[in-house]
Amino acid sequence: MIAYKNYSEFFKSITEFSPYPFQIRYSEDDYTILNAFTGSGKTETVLLDWLWKIYSHKENTQKRLVYCLPMRTLVEQTYKRAKKYINKFNEISESTIRIYLLEGGEDNTLWDIYPEDFIVLVGTQDILLSRALNRGYGANKFRWPMDFGLLNNDSFWVFDEIQLMGDALKTGTQLQGFRNIIGVFGSTKSLWMSASLSPDSISSVDFKDEHKILEISKADLADKTLNKIYRANKHIQFPDVKDACIEDMDKLSKFVLENHKGNSIVILNTVSKSINLFCSLSKLKKQIDNHAEIILLHSHFRRPDRDVLAEKILEKSNSRIIISTQVIEAGIDISSSSLFTEIAPLSSIIQRSGRCNRYGEFEESTIYVINTRDMVHYKPEPYEKDEIINSYKILKDIDSGSVINEEFSSIKQLDDIKTNFVIRKKDLLDLYNTDPGLLGDDIDISRFVRSGTDINAYLFWRNFEDPNMEDLPQRDELCPVPVLELEIAKKIKDVYTYSWVLGKWVLVKTDRIIPGNFYMIHSSSGFYSKDIGWDMKSKNDVMPLMKIKCKSNNNRTSYEDNNSSVNQWKSIKEHSFEVYQKVKKIMSNIPYIQTYQGEIEEAAKWHDVGKAHEVFQEIINQNDAPSSIKNHIAKAPKNEWIGKYERKYFRHELVSGLAALENGKNDLVAYLVVAHHGKVRNSIRAIPDEKVPRDSNKKFARGVWDGDKIKSFEFFNGEIMNDTTLKLSYMELGETQTGESWDYRILELSSKIGIFKLGLMENILRSADQRASGGLP
Repeated sequence: MIAYKNYSEFFKSITEFSPYPFQIRYSEDDYTILNAFTGSGKTETVLLDWLWKIYSHKENTQKRLVYCLPMRTLVEQTYKRAKKYINKFNEISESTIRIYLLEGGEDNTLWDIYPEDFIVLVGTQDILLSRALNRGYGANKFRWPMDFGLLNNDSFWVFDEIQLMGDALKTGTQLQGFRNIIGVFGSTKSLWMSASLSPDSISSVDFKDEHKILEISKADLADKTLNKIYRANKHIQFPDVKDACIEDMDKLSKFVLENHKGNSIVILNTVSKSINLFCSLSKLKKQIDNHAEIILLHSHFRRPDRDVLAEKILEKSNSRIIISTQVIEAGIDISSSSLFTEIAPLSSIIQRSGRCNRYGEFEESTIYVINTRDMVHYKPEPYEKDEIINSYKILKDIDSGSVINEEFSSIKQLDDIKTNFVIRKKDLLDLYNTDPGLLGDDIDISRFVRSGTDINAYLFWRNFEDPNMEDLPQRDELCPVPVLELEIAKKIKDVYTYSWVLGKWVLVKTDRIIPGNFYMIHSSSGFYSKDIGWDMKSKNDVMPLMKIKCKSNNNRTSYEDNNSSVNQWKSIKEHSFEVYQKVKKIMSNIPYIQTYQGEIEEAAKWHDVGKAHEVFQEIINQNDAPSSIKNHIAKAPKNEWIGKYERKYFRHELVSGLAALENGKNDLVAYLVVAHHGKVRNSIRAIPDEKVPRDSNKKFARGVWDGDKIKSFEFFNGEIMNDTTLKLSYMELGETQTGESWDYRILELSSKIGIFKLGLMENILRSADQRASGGLP
């Protein structure tokens, strides 16, 4: 491993360029706000400092760097840059730091079962914040608590380009406030970054910490490269509305072509406007035989199509016009000599200006601000009209003049980030419970992770005859679609949603679309093209991106599935010992968890006792099992599973937890045992359509009946569990014959230990179980 004299030497060896003075200052202290203009290297500032702390073994360095961005295009570019640096770091330090791009869909990266490792997570605000709120968008419902535990403990959250985040900004500040109040394992902190940031925006009702702010100083600008970026001239013009206005796409197309030079960028405020201009400009280009390449890029593409477009806009070209939305507003490493932008809030205009003469490479560059011809009736979505009017007044004073980053910096404080919804502690505590509500729906968190109409569900297309022979979607298939547009897309014949309880696809009405969920439609439905993306006017068949059919719906995730129990023959005792060993290994690398080491190890020992229940053992072919493990089988080969549970929705982990309580184990042990598949957690109640006992007075829940018996059992350490009778009086409210109810016990644990710490302990046991079951290190 290479030895470095100082941080500057380390920084240069990774990035191949020397750090700016402000980047060195950042590494010498703990900042909460970083104000730096576009192109100054905010990503390198944060990432290299975190890697340096790992390299130099600095205490309390967070295990997880969580890089949160408002747009998917920013996510992909940041991921690629960060991955290049991490690969270099691993090479010189002989480390195994991993980086993951978090998106919706089936995720086989297993990032969430190694809580002891240093990792980097890059994702959009809705993907990351939904997971931090225990409602992971586009994710397996039963894995939500695993992500919740990791993202709220021992993590360093970086919020970049916050001027685009809307209500999610307050959610991020509130979460940091909740972590400070409720408590976490390790240390979890947050950093907010932007080129147009008012520190007043980074506070909320439960987060009012004093900020430590780092800004680029005059001394920093002595660096020639940084100074050139900072002082890049940009000429601002308001075209006459007779020549170009936002209401007339044909006029705007003509104006863009007439003023286009080399590479031009057009940024409009909504996807629908960008699509309309793309169609109009493409038509006009053919009529006048213009050879400029026209590319449309917005947030409603499937990933492979978006990747192709993103690569195109980074390629060199003599004549190209890129039409886009806020997705290109910040972070994308492209530049133009001509930028056309719809009138927008000042903070957005500042960010968009970073796509014009980005590195000071053009002697002349122009920003054309496209206005409305009728401000009274103008719909400024997704912004507020007063923001637009304020921006117009300031920019009009500069009309026909030049502006540089320094001048923008002096007026950036005038824009406040508008928020409508603020999550409170009660909301968070409600979200810790992952059971669906009385109507079968999960709590809608869309108002906390996106603003206004920019709230998406995820759609994918399949060419199916029987929907229930279709597997869950892979991430490449998913297309973010505005919920409001999906609700009014009446021409879609059938929309299917996946029932995690039933383990199959079920029809859903478009007015019942839930933000963050994924939905399947037939490829013949249309509504998509690779050039335009989600398109409500398209009637052409959509090419499915997944062609492999699922052979059986028995191996899909459902409430009753036993996928994790399919393995070589293994007894409960043997498997429990393997999980116990994995738990010890994980906790040896997380010293702050050791306060609860005894409870987590005890939970590992008890977690699969419930598999000794006859309902579980009856669906395994006992005749083929080794005689030494019969009736105490934890794992069996795939072909040895026979039929389904005699009691629908049976959950062995509930049996395990009840048995632990009956044998004197404390509430924390019982909770970790019950929660280790994410299917039973905060409450014990029956599911509709369960098998009902003949005795109508007998309590039942999740396939477990009051009075069920588990025969005597010997653990791997020689401890004996005597014959145990299960009691479901824990289902009752308040004081019961077994003491306090299950609901009350969980509330007490949440109060005394805290939901964030409980979440990480859940993750540790589940990670150990998965690694032991999968033969993973």
